[in-house]
Amino acid sequence: MRSYVEKYTQFKVKDVMDISGVYVIKNITDGKMYIGETKNIGERWAGHFGALFHGIHQNNHLQRAWDKHGCTNFEFDIVELCEEWELRIKENHWVLTMNTNLREFGYNIRNTENSVKRGMDQETRDKVSKTSKGRKLSASARKKVRDFNLEPVIVLDENNNIVEELPSVESLREKYNIPVTTASRLLKEERKHKGKFFVKKINYNPCKVYSYEKKIMTGKTSPKIVKLVMYDVLTNTELEIMGYSETARMLNVYPSAVRKAQKDGHLIKKRYKIVKT
Repeated sequence: MRSYVEKYTQFKVKDVMDISGVYVIKNITDGKMYIGETKNIGERWAGHFGALFHGIHQNNHLQRAWDKHGCTNFEFDIVELCEEWELRIKENHWVLTMNTNLREFGYNIRNTENSVKRGMDQETRDKVSKTSKGRKLSASARKKVRDFNLEPVIVLDENNNIVEELPSVESLREKYNIPVTTASRLLKEERKHKGKFFVKKINYNPCKVYSYEKKIMTGKTSPKIVKLVMYDVLTNTELEIMGYSETARMLNVYPSAVRKAQKDGHLIKKRYKIVKT
């Protein structure tokens, strides 16, 4: 997907990788714009291109415009380079300056003034807080949480190679600064964290881990990554993808949904058919 950056923008990949700032996606046919911020402009643009070309971008307004006008009528550019701590402030400034949160001027769904707490308005948060006050977990629920936090885990890269072993889920959360809900989802759904690594449970026995690696090397078993083909029934195109988790990340669904669709033969989002090769 990084090749899209050089093909459809004026920048080289090496010039926009690992730099933080505010960027703009501009529709040159009507002047409408999308303003965004990121810690890595190159990676973020590659993500935009991948989602837009496959028709699965989370911003439906931008996706419909892309489908209507075509990729050649959109420009990607850098608005301002800034430090990570001021990204949200700068993004909000440019969204309000360009009025891109208004439908007639842009594609931003909302202004970003309070984007740290997206999803619920203050009234809804107050209701949730009120109903949650005084509620206590049962002894069995507390035990489940405690046992979950003490379970040892291994971190794997996308090729199923062991990166490191950690003595507990709690140490995983502390090292990678992730909440307990995210840790639980990573273990349950076998999805990659920010597209970088997988996490799996182990009963902290290095011999067993080595035994599993040895089986892979001798061909007695294979890594749990399968080759899939995703057919787009609307555009009559196909794309080869390695693994359920990678497919789920591209379609913004859970890996379990991809497995079920592949097994039952039904379409995901009424458009994508998954076939195991």
